[in-house]
Amino acid sequence: MTAHYATAGTFSGVGYILAQVGPPLATRQGGGLKLRRPNGVISLAPGVPVAVSNVSVAGSTYPLDWVPLCGWGSNGPVEVRLTVGQTQQVSAVYEPLPARLEGNGRAAGFRLGLSGAVGMSYRIEWTTNLGLPNSWTTNQPAYPISNCLPVVLPGLEPAAGASRFFRAVPARN
Repeated sequence: MTAHYATAGTFSGVGYILAQVGPPLATRQGGGLKLRRPNGVISLAPGVPVAVSNVSVAGSTYPLDWVPLCGWGSNGPVEVRLTVGQTQQVSAVYEPLPARLEGNGRAAGFRLGLSGAVGMSYRIEWTTNLGLPNSWTTNQPAYPISNCLPVVLPGLEPAAGASRFFRAVPARN
């Protein structure tokens, strides 16, 4: 794929971008980088060189945008400096953000919702006493996150008059 851009300066040829994006779980969910230019956006498929035309003889720096991915964070801004005839490799790593639990209390019946990194699965653990570090109980199976909407978790209501403290723990995929 070749991107054609017209910006100020002297142009002489084509430079190449080779993006390495990880982890694989994030890229399977659609994570990646984009080269945004005045006349369009080019998705950079991991491991596939992309040709960019109109690269300045002195080299040109291009900002790259992260593809938003629910529950995943980026490791900061990414820029690439292209030189005519050269392939520039860029690396980008997504990090799963901590899972989030949301409860609605008991007024309309207890409900617990789970949000996390798309493509990951989580186990829910609970305890009745935060002072006992090894008192966490888990339920099975793990709950997979497939989109940006919270997963409503059934059957976790504490007994009448009791309290529970919950946490979400990444399950091994």
